[in-house]
Amino acid sequence: MKPAAAMPTAIEVARRRWQVWQTIGGVTAGEILRSKVLYNVALLGAALVSVAYFAAEVSFIRPERIVTNFGLFGLNLGGAVLAILLGATLLPREIERRTLHLALSRPISRMDFVFGKFLGLQAVLALNWLLGVAILYAIVIKEAPDWEYVLRGAPAIGAVLLLLHGAVLSAIAAALSLVTTPPVAMAAAFGIYLVGHAHTAIQLLIERGRNPAALPVLKIIRWVFPNLEHFTLGARATYDIHVPASFVALSVFYAVLWVAIALLVAGMAARQKELS
Repeated sequence: MKPAAAMPTAIEVARRRWQVWQTIGGVTAGEILRSKVLYNVALLGAALVSVAYFAAEVSFIRPERIVTNFGLFGLNLGGAVLAILLGATLLPREIERRTLHLALSRPISRMDFVFGKFLGLQAVLALNWLLGVAILYAIVIKEAPDWEYVLRGAPAIGAVLLLLHGAVLSAIAAALSLVTTPPVAMAAAFGIYLVGHAHTAIQLLIERGRNPAALPVLKIIRWVFPNLEHFTLGARATYDIHVPASFVALSVFYAVLWVAIALLVAGMAARQKELS
């Protein structure tokens, strides 16, 4: 009689799952890096960040603030476009090519597959972010006398938070792409991007609005849509206003929560797609 196989420890299970995520993520990143869409959008993002150079040229007072303002806006918009376009095509392509079915024929769960794909996408988004930050810092060093300004405090935190911004948008776009079609998912994700950056305005309408009938709708929008203002510091980054550690911690938690919800929806939707 053969002895029963020993149950794997939690550390062994975690190591195996990490290897799966690493393998799937590596393949995903390689596929994206060979995509023409990536380079077209990356060039757009670089161009948006480069606008900071021309803005600094016509500024005579504190050019580092002008560069920071325009540069972070370029990182925000360029990163959002890339996150949405790549996120919305991340999983449907695998279902169309039946790569998902092939992967699930091995001892890999749907959530492991989805999370591995997500990690690969985040690696590419991080590379694009590094490119944008390098351009921004090069412009600041050239144009601004106080170039150390962007290396400390709020400007640096504002740049880092945009990584979380891209992660949330890409996860939402990926989830929407399995519930609808990729083009509809892209349009919906861009709508979420716009509404997500209007939470302060929506709150003002709720507090000062004169149309009682619109209040329930505004409150639903405020609670259902993600508040992407958690990842953009605005004037605080421009004027290097102190950012509390509690705000950063809350932003990280908020991003993890939304990514977890979106990936869970994507995993359940992938199961339905597989069965259909």
